[in-house]
Amino acid sequence: MREELLRKDLVEYALQSVRNRLMERVKEYPDDRLLEILIKDAESAYDYAGRLKFRRGISRWVPDRFPDGEKIISTSAEYAYKYANDILHGRFEQGERAISTSAQYSLHYAEDVLKGRFELGEEAISKDATCASRYASDVLNAKTESGGRFPLGEEAISKDAKCASWYAAEILERNFPEGEEAISKNGQASYDYAVTIGGRFIPGEEAISEETRLMYLYAKDVCGGRLPDEMHNKMVMLGGFS
Repeated sequence: MREELLRKDLVEYALQSVRNRLMERVKEYPDDRLLEILIKDAESAYDYAGRLKFRRGISRWVPDRFPDGEKIISTSAEYAYKYANDILHGRFEQGERAISTSAQYSLHYAEDVLKGRFELGEEAISKDATCASRYASDVLNAKTESGGRFPLGEEAISKDAKCASWYAAEILERNFPEGEEAISKNGQASYDYAVTIGGRFIPGEEAISEETRLMYLYAKDVCGGRLPDEMHNKMVMLGGFS
């Protein structure tokens, strides 16, 4: 009897905790239908599961998961990932299809939950330069035969100057011809890329020349202390050095 009363109290606590959120979405509903409405909303179902888990230390009966809410949670990339990471602390296979539609949550799911590749989500990840770069670094690097390379994502990476320069330095540790066009349009990326390849990066010198600080670093770290004449003249004109 005591445990049954405690169970009822905890369920009411969890329902009450999400009542205000539901009120914003459902203007009129009977209280006895609150749970029915809750399991039709991914955010509220996730929140309910989280609040039950928070109270779990009070009684051994409180479950580690919220089975009634998993169907709706599994339709949302965001809440399927959060449910796996925050509630289950492990895979949520039912939600993986939804997670795989999002580059961001596919990356987080691979990093935080699977601690390894999430092949189902790689197509989505490959379309986002930042996510693809992080996936190569944090998930694939030194853990796969590719040594960190993520060929599927290289097209997207190659179109982002900063990501392409970083990918060349940290993953390929050599030149990245596919990314050079994008890199050449960004001064900082061009300087970084020149350091990576260990020599002048002529296509990026115009962009480097737009900033005195970068020309100084380019001279010191890449050109052996002396800029090419055109860059040197511009540096002098800008008052950098004579």
